Amino acid sequence: EYFNKLIGLAQIGDIVKCEDQETFAADLILLTTSNENGDCFIKTSSLDGEKNLKKRLQAQDMDEFIKVSQEPQPL
Repeated sequence: EYFNKLIGLAQIGDIVKCEDQETFAADLILLTTSNENGDCFIKTSSLDGEKNLKKRLQAQDMDEFIKVSQEPQPL
């Protein structure tokens, strides 16, 4: 179950759903993605100045536990 919450209020153990082109903290782990092949590309230019996108792969078999199409619930 997802809840709308400001990223600055996220705590250890929270699962954060990030949308395309959204800015988020650098210390998140990619659990799953909506891409069928299980990858995503992250822009890190604000951290390291590099313009290249970084490819990241989802954690193995996590899409069975987390449904990326689920909509957030109000708090």
